[in-house]
Amino acid sequence: MKSMKVVLFFALAFVLVFAVAAVSADGPKGTTVWEGVQGSPNHETLEKALECTGLSSALEGNGQITLFAPTDAAFASFGLTPDNVCAQSDLAGILADHVAKGRRYSGQVVESNSIKMLSGDRFAIELNGGVYVGGAMLDLGNLNIGVANGVIHFSNGIVGLGTK
Repeated sequence: MKSMKVVLFFALAFVLVFAVAAVSADGPKGTTVWEGVQGSPNHETLEKALECTGLSSALEGNGQITLFAPTDAAFASFGLTPDNVCAQSDLAGILADHVAKGRRYSGQVVESNSIKMLSGDRFAIELNGGVYVGGAMLDLGNLNIGVANGVIHFSNGIVGLGTK
């Protein structure tokens, strides 16, 4: 049992060394959260929303962040598409409710009762037949997408507005 703990310790240390090395003073090395959004066929509305608010650059920096990324279907349930999302009032505020500081994998998310977003708002985390952050159900098949400067979790709803 002791040898298993030693192996796990060194494996964790190895992973942490490479995770720290992935982000340097020059910026993240590898795919960023923003590039992850851009490369996803399920996030065209989110991509457009981030572009028109100028918030895409916030997803490219050195700081580790967690993005709860609403899918196109989540936006569509509220009548939002890439063609009309930029006309949504308080779009920047809505988007800021989807980003938290730090790299938070799903295990860390569900261990907490709430999470504070970059907007300053705190949202409840609920486990009720799924994982909900601020009323938005996470897509359990698309969690823990690690990128150089954080982690992305697909969301089937809009944080603060819920899942329809």
